[in-house]
Amino acid sequence: MAIQNNGVVCAVPSFTDRRRSDCRRQTDLMPLLAALGRTNSRIEFIAWCREVLSRYLPHGAFICCLGKVEAGGKRATPIESLAHEFPLEFVHGDLCQPGNFRANIMRHWLGSGEPILANSEDVARIINDPDGLTNFHAGGLCNIAAHGMHDFTRVYVSHFSFHKIPEHLEERHAQILEILVPPMHAAMIRVAHQQAAQEALMPPENPRLTQRELEILGWISSGKTNEDISIILGTRFKTVKNQVQSILVNLKVNNRAQAVTKAAKLGLQFRGRW
Repeated sequence: MAIQNNGVVCAVPSFTDRRRSDCRRQTDLMPLLAALGRTNSRIEFIAWCREVLSRYLPHGAFICCLGKVEAGGKRATPIESLAHEFPLEFVHGDLCQPGNFRANIMRHWLGSGEPILANSEDVARIINDPDGLTNFHAGGLCNIAAHGMHDFTRVYVSHFSFHKIPEHLEERHAQILEILVPPMHAAMIRVAHQQAAQEALMPPENPRLTQRELEILGWISSGKTNEDISIILGTRFKTVKNQVQSILVNLKVNNRAQAVTKAAKLGLQFRGRW
């Protein structure tokens, strides 16, 4: 079919042509989907994103998570997060902390339910927070391609956010996300169930914290800030910050208070200091 526009005849793809194009696109993705279907662990899922998905959606950083929807659908609390080259403090950090751009991106998606495509000039509109935008750029991230999916109860949600994409984002990127998010959602659930089953069969193990991390945990329990601890220990603020983040990751908690509580429950040998 063709239409005339200002004397110029333009070809318009028919419904059948569009269907054929969609089928070709999905056929091209079949090897990618087959590889995704074989992922059963956190390591395998991250490797799939880095080595297979990147052929179709090039990216330098990502974070993928499962979460529980709260506050009437306005926010989600992460249950499982998998990431690569993503700022560590925002992988396991508290989503309610000021300047957490990850939470702003997720909230934007929860509000629209549509794929997010933001080139560098559009990022501020999505994050909509000066501190969050500063943290976003400080983490070396420059653009956003994100989408997610609710389960049928709309209580649980998956969210996939890709960054450092070395090309201009356009409609085809949204189409790739729309095709891939449902099987990625299923894979994330499968990985989470597999991880839970393995942990249930394994004897409990105390997380391994270094003596310095235990010492820092003691100062945290006394209410000392990272700056206070760096002065007390005579070390750099950034070093203490990284060590605190390592404590949070190893204990699988979101903030300092939870770290102290969980460490005490696990019987780790640290003491509050004054």
